Amino acid sequence: MNSSPIRRYADLIVHRQLWLALTAATTPTTQPTCLNGKSITDICEHINRKNRTAKSAQRDSSAFFQSLYFTSVAERVLQADQADPAIADAVIYEIRDSGFYVLLPKYPLTMAVVMASSLARVVVVASP
Repeated sequence: MNSSPIRRYADLIVHRQLWLALTAATTPTTQPTCLNGKSITDICEHINRKNRTAKSAQRDSSAFFQSLYFTSVAERVLQADQADPAIADAVIYEIRDSGFYVLLPKYPLTMAVVMASSLARVVVVASP
């Protein structure tokens, strides 16, 4: 269930329009009327823009804090002079010519693994 305030605003608009449409026949004409097509379109476009912005901010925030986490793990490993700081099981879910995408269930995140050549040397590991 999505409980975003943006989603609740869209629900409020829909409920208000339904209520106005259902009560229009039984109420005097002094009551508010349903919004016209252009008004609804403008409202929907505004809600969609805000929703995309919120999702983008959420993705950026997750990527930032994952980066901080893995940086701190790497620093601890380097200080302790350990090898292989963050070994985790991964599931390959998409294969491309240049590499593949993996899901790391331990750190609920997906990563792109880009290969340098057919020798299978990992060059870049980054969030998609």
